[in-house]
Amino acid sequence: MITIKRIINRCRHLNLPSHGGTLFSYPLTTLSSISIDSNIPQNELEIRIRSLCEKPNCQLTEAIALFDHAIISGPKPSASTCNFLIETLAKSREYNLSLSVYNRMTHMKLLPSYRSLSALVECFLNTQNLEFAFGVIGLIVKRGFTVNLFVWNLILKSLCQDRQVTLAILLFRDMGKNQISPDVITYNTLINGLCKEKKLEEALELRTEMIRLNCCPNMVTYATLMNGLCKIGEVDKAIYLFDEMLKKGLDADVVIYSTLINGLCSCGDVGKAKELFNEMLEKGISPNVVTYTSLIHGFCNSCCWQEVTGMLSAMVERGIRPDFVTYTSLIDGLCKDERFTQALDVLGLMIERGQEPSTVTYNILINGLCKAGKVSDAFEVLGKMTEKRKFPDVMTYNALMKGFCSIGKVDGAVELLNGMIKGTYDVEPDSMTYNMLIQGLCNQGRLDEAESFYWKMAERGNLCNLVTYNVLIGAHLKARDVDKAMDLWKEVHDLGLVPNAFTYSIMINGLCKMRMVDTAKELLFEMKSRGLSPTLFDYNSLIASFCKNRNLDLAQQLFEEMRDEDCEPDVISYNILINGMLKAEDLQTAKELLADMVQRGLAPDMITLSTLINRFSKLGQMDEAKSLFKCMISRGFSPDAVVYDSLLNMYSENGETEEIISLLHQMAVKGVVLDKEIISTILNCLCRDSDNPELMELLPTFSSQASKQKNISCNELLRRLDRFHPGLQVQAD
Repeated sequence: MITIKRIINRCRHLNLPSHGGTLFSYPLTTLSSISIDSNIPQNELEIRIRSLCEKPNCQLTEAIALFDHAIISGPKPSASTCNFLIETLAKSREYNLSLSVYNRMTHMKLLPSYRSLSALVECFLNTQNLEFAFGVIGLIVKRGFTVNLFVWNLILKSLCQDRQVTLAILLFRDMGKNQISPDVITYNTLINGLCKEKKLEEALELRTEMIRLNCCPNMVTYATLMNGLCKIGEVDKAIYLFDEMLKKGLDADVVIYSTLINGLCSCGDVGKAKELFNEMLEKGISPNVVTYTSLIHGFCNSCCWQEVTGMLSAMVERGIRPDFVTYTSLIDGLCKDERFTQALDVLGLMIERGQEPSTVTYNILINGLCKAGKVSDAFEVLGKMTEKRKFPDVMTYNALMKGFCSIGKVDGAVELLNGMIKGTYDVEPDSMTYNMLIQGLCNQGRLDEAESFYWKMAERGNLCNLVTYNVLIGAHLKARDVDKAMDLWKEVHDLGLVPNAFTYSIMINGLCKMRMVDTAKELLFEMKSRGLSPTLFDYNSLIASFCKNRNLDLAQQLFEEMRDEDCEPDVISYNILINGMLKAEDLQTAKELLADMVQRGLAPDMITLSTLINRFSKLGQMDEAKSLFKCMISRGFSPDAVVYDSLLNMYSENGETEEIISLLHQMAVKGVVLDKEIISTILNCLCRDSDNPELMELLPTFSSQASKQKNISCNELLRRLDRFHPGLQVQAD
């Protein structure tokens, strides 16, 4: 357990910098116009030093020069003067000069006062020498002084700024054991440190503790907590604190309103943000550029362009100039809505009004254009960027590479990365750069080239990460090169990388497609043993593989495991298992699965109904097939040729001529385009009853419909019927 006592004991014998040391050794200051008589009385010398430190015409440099000269030539300054200089310089934030005076003081064997020692703590903290600060605390205790709250607040602040908030909390707890009562500054310091570390629960607990100990939170406390909560998306909690603050009689300022407005806009609640904005106007609180920028960004993300225009006009009316963030937010919103012409106009306006776009601004435009596939336009922006001497960074080139890959022009991405490697663009590629190109090459089946960049990546010290291996493993499994995929899987473990849920999903799905279902199942169990949760996709892949291999018991077992793991089956899960049961002619289980599906609130989709109709039709279950077909129609689904083919075959086998004619009428109305299989089915159905003299009158008149590829229209079907059976005298339009 770290305590104040242990830290002091550890540091009290620490050698602080002394005169002549390298850390705080400074040359004697030139006296310039100041002259000094070695016979001048000491009290007059000290009066002159103090007068030089007086405001408003403070001349600290001259005071130090006089001090240094007195040390060399005499008379020696007193301890009082040394202490005065240490404190004065520390207050003026001349920390290194203050430490220099301390060095000279110790050289003269003069003891610093308590106030000087406290000032030294501040000096060491502000020059990032925490151990020396603790050493001074040890010296304070050794001299018999008590370390006051002001000094401890400085220590806690420094620890929090140094991202050592855990140590700060430990010291804070030990303060109470040493009868040091914290004040609101102490709590605010710790709350701010915790918020910066995103430890909001601990920060909120400190606020509760404050209230319990009658240390009232002030506006800074609430503002800090609200800002921290908004940054992690907990805007509702921030609003609750805002209401609490107002009830306590504390007034909100523009900073607090802007914080909440920004948080609400970031969460997409622009309406509530606008309400708060109107509220602050009613209270006479003037919005600033941050307030307007937050609202503009929120309205941009919601594509409320009329509101955006209104906010910009209001800004101008109030004399508030849009800044770099305002323009960049506006450009970002326009790009997300693919309003690239307007985004470019805003860029021009930004430059015209003296707000120089940064690399970030240009990157937003380039990235937006590349996402929309406008890579050539993105290169034009790149040209403007370099003209303005804003040099592209790795994010710029990553966006361009992603753009090339998204439109299938991977060679352009290859050229860019090669240029980066050769130093043409003076930008070093990162892991994301390589991964994007490797993904692009794998998508085109260019695995050899992808692997060559994988080796280049390693040669240049860009460590291959899990993303790299996920892409390569997936690509090799897709290419049915399971040996290479397994080698990469082993390499992941050898390098100490920990496969994530996505890595396991890639392996499980790939192995299932290659009928290596046992290995895939082992990986599923390994995945769960590592605390990773398989997804529906993983379970469905395995269940489908078991069904294809006729391992229905294992498929059902896995189906039940899904529920036990709180991974509820979806429509696809049911469709896979129902289809497997129907192929095995287990109609009862298929019906039970359908009933269970409906009971769980999952509506059968087109695939569910088609699968059942096709299978029931083939098995001669006419009533079930008809019922399901009616259900399909009532749900607004359009049966495809496969469903009609199954039903026609079933009706033909049972001699249901009227049903066949009715179905043909429906097909004619829906304009079903037929393939060779259903053409054959229809011909067989009609030929069986070709001697029926009333058949010609019962057949529908089909309108012509264009055929697609190997499909032919119903009209063409009738021509064929007429050619085979001219006695039917079929009419074709």
